[in-house]
Amino acid sequence: HTVMSETVGFVGLGIMGIGMAENLIKAGRKLVVWNRDTGKSKAFADEHPGTVVASSPAEVVKAVTRTYCMLSTPEASKAVFEGST
Repeated sequence: HTVMSETVGFVGLGIMGIGMAENLIKAGRKLVVWNRDTGKSKAFADEHPGTVVASSPAEVVKAVTRTYCMLSTPEASKAVFEGST
């Protein structure tokens, strides 16, 4: 198990997040993803086979040892980190 094949989590597939997540895949990572708009998560997984769509941010964190977050506002961050999503 090398870092290049590591499965990592990604929360937030908006304008910046999607590009960052795609770069992780290009670098050889597999992803477990979550987004408030579940359609974005499903579309991302459809475009990137092997990507797992989680049902919550907590599920992402529990599934991997490293999670990246790219959230749009302090309010969105608070909702994700405090579990109100």
